Amino acid sequence: GEPGRGRRAVPVRSALVGAIAGMIGVVGCLTFRAGIQDAVHEPRRSGVVWDFVLAAGEAVVPRSTQQAVTRSRDVAAAVDARWERAVPVDGRPTPTFGIRTVKGSMPFVVLDGRAPDGPDEIAFAPTTLRSLHLAIGDRVRVGDGDGRAVTVVGEALLPATSHTDYDQSGWMTAAGLTRAVGPPSDNGEDYLLMKWSP
Repeated sequence: GEPGRGRRAVPVRSALVGAIAGMIGVVGCLTFRAGIQDAVHEPRRSGVVWDFVLAAGEAVVPRSTQQAVTRSRDVAAAVDARWERAVPVDGRPTPTFGIRTVKGSMPFVVLDGRAPDGPDEIAFAPTTLRSLHLAIGDRVRVGDGDGRAVTVVGEALLPATSHTDYDQSGWMTAAGLTRAVGPPSDNGEDYLLMKWSP
C-alpha cells in the first residue's frame, strides 16, 4: 500500500506547483499591465513633466529654434537639457544633464532634497545616487582631472535618453556642467523639453 500512495502524491504535488506558478504569472501580468496604464495616465510618476521633446542628437538645439519656442504662445515652458554621457564624478564616468530654463517654469520631480540652482551643486536620479554610494549633503568632485568640488543637494527623476532611463543620470545647472567639462561634446546629446499652454 505505501509505495502506491507515494506514486499518486507526486502528480498532485506537481499539479499544485503548476497551479501556483500559473496564478503568480497571472498576477504578475495584471500588475505589469496596471503599472503601464498608471504610467500612461500619470507620466509624472516616471518624472515626465513635459509634453514634447525636440532631440538634436549630438548637435545642439539651435538658438533660433529656442527663440522660436520662446515666442510661441502655444508653449508655456521649455528647458534646454544638455546631456553628457560620461562626466567624471569622483573619477567614475556618470551620465549628467546640464539644465537651463528657456521659458516659463517646468520643475522636475524631486524625490528628496531640492533642485540644483548654482554651478557648485548636483542632484542625482535614484539608481545613480545609490551606485555612487552618495547621499544628500555629500561633497563630490565633478569633471576631468581633479574636477570641481560640488555638493549633492537632491534626488530627482530625470529625462530618459538613448542610453539612460528616468532613474539614472546626474543633474547640474547648464553653467555648472559647462564649468565642469567644458562646451557640448560629441559624447553627448541635446534636448529641448516643452510644456504646452492650456
